[in-house]
Amino acid sequence: GRGTVPHAAGRVLRDGAAAPGEYVAGWIKRGPTGVIGTNRPCSKETVLSLLDDAPALVRRKIPEDPLAGLRAAGLRPVEWPGWLAIESAEAELGRSLGRTIAKIPDWEGLRAAAARGEGRGLTGHT
Repeated sequence: GRGTVPHAAGRVLRDGAAAPGEYVAGWIKRGPTGVIGTNRPCSKETVLSLLDDAPALVRRKIPEDPLAGLRAAGLRPVEWPGWLAIESAEAELGRSLGRTIAKIPDWEGLRAAAARGEGRGLTGHT
């Protein structure tokens, strides 16, 4: 579909063939639809494909801390406090619209919400 990565059970397809070690889940897999309940079976399908493929995947050393590797590549990952801040901002947006939650629709808004969670030491799981 439009705005998604071609895949077969979560395995990324390139020229119609599965690309070894490349997987998708969530919106990039199925499009911007659904809620957490939709994400679980979507993710499970992808993880099962990955586990099935694991014996054939080439092993390579990865950094002890994957976040450090991402930062070394010039990327800025959103850590747990940022995710919590995004959830809080989406709940606040939802309340302002008379709903329980409303998704932040753009990268700028998501990054701004995540930045509000940085340095606060937020922990825990929802």
